[in-house]
Amino acid sequence: MKIFQIGLCLVIAVATLPLPAQDKEKDGEKEKEVDPNELFKDNFDELEGADLPSDWLALEGEWDIAEEDGSKVVQLSPNPLVEASVQMGKSVRDEGATAIVRVKADRKRRNAPRFGIGLHGGNGFHFRVVPLRKQVELKRGDDIVQSTEFEWRPGEWHFLKLTVVPAADAWTVSAKIWAESDDEPKDNQLEYIATDIDRLSGKVSLLATPYAGLPIYFDDLEARKIEE
Repeated sequence: MKIFQIGLCLVIAVATLPLPAQDKEKDGEKEKEVDPNELFKDNFDELEGADLPSDWLALEGEWDIAEEDGSKVVQLSPNPLVEASVQMGKSVRDEGATAIVRVKADRKRRNAPRFGIGLHGGNGFHFRVVPLRKQVELKRGDDIVQSTEFEWRPGEWHFLKLTVVPAADAWTVSAKIWAESDDEPKDNQLEYIATDIDRLSGKVSLLATPYAGLPIYFDDLEARKIEE
């Protein structure tokens, strides 16, 4: 009888041992591996409530989580009328990064918004759309370092993509924009080489100014470090 009891205990003990890490499953799916190069990735559909996540930093403007075209989005309220920005994700320091986001905005009579995306925080590079000038711009601080013509389509979703890469003693900055209904262009609309920068550090950011008095929507934001 003792032998039987000991054997039974051993069987129970083995049965309750934790599975090896590679065999662990959660809700029928294997646990997601951490991507060391991912700075931020979210379509916002899993966020609950209207408040921004507590680890986001809204520097200006009234930002919240709303619904647009059947999915959750990051929304900038039309009030107050300020040059608004919000930062999120991991900070990257002196490394290359790329970010892409979908944006939807509209115009009202002759008034049109501005909107864009940034990398490396407030002192990094920003790529923004300026419909009243019919152009897109690369900015650093208050300086427009490069611009080109672009015909924005009000009320349509557009993709904005910004890439900043260190190269020897300089930084290469490139950007492109395209309507969601179009194919991604092969070439960048803007390319700039910055030679007067020692360091770049900070998070990905969303930028907008609601001059039209209408909400501005952001969705499907992804930012990654670029492997050297």
